[in-house]
Amino acid sequence: MLGTALSIGVTAVALGLALWQWFDGRHRPDKLSQEDHEHFRNQEMRRWSVSGLMLALGVLLFIGIHVPPRMQRRPNLAFVETWAAVLGIIVVLLVLAFQDWGATRRYARRQRAVMAREGMAILRDEMRRRAALRHLAHHEEPGIDPPDPDAGLPDD
Repeated sequence: MLGTALSIGVTAVALGLALWQWFDGRHRPDKLSQEDHEHFRNQEMRRWSVSGLMLALGVLLFIGIHVPPRMQRRPNLAFVETWAAVLGIIVVLLVLAFQDWGATRRYARRQRAVMAREGMAILRDEMRRRAALRHLAHHEEPGIDPPDPDAGLPDD
């Protein structure tokens, strides 16, 4: 009974992951950099593989709990093969999980670097703008107020 519930649970998770992957892939922006496109393509392949392997795992768990370990006082080869396949799938799932984790870390690092460069460019532009305004303020005619450097900026 517990083995059947486990196999049903693993199968349900596999189907849930497949559904999530399908929705996630459909809502991805069209315009991506080449690196981002490659990252998401590889991620999609890994995650579809995980869904398929988990589905196979659920089926093998269900089969494995119904295969007797011994047949006529001898080890049952089908039992050994089934549980060896279960163990193999678990190992492959772990490898895929580590690959996905590493790829996600690299993607996040790359995105942080892009955001930092964009932020620095914005700061440099703002510093140039304010320096130009200060320069203008020092060379204005007496009695004319220099432009406000904070004009047009949103209030915090």
